[in-house]
Amino acid sequence: MDKFISPANREILKKRFFSFVWRGGAIATVAGLNFLLENIGLFEFNPQVVVFAGLIISEITKWINTKR
Repeated sequence: MDKFISPANREILKKRFFSFVWRGGAIATVAGLNFLLENIGLFEFNPQVVVFAGLIISEITKWINTKR
């Protein structure tokens, strides 16, 4: 497999994978928080709002991380 992927492309894939995991983690965090708050009875958001909020949170945290 090493002969098919150049070191530059490997670095690009690594960055893209990290970005994907970062966004997935943000969505999972917001979904977990929504689940917790829904069980307490505080909030009840539909799944589209949860995913949208997760994407917004991931972009904000990514922007904060790149500003350092």
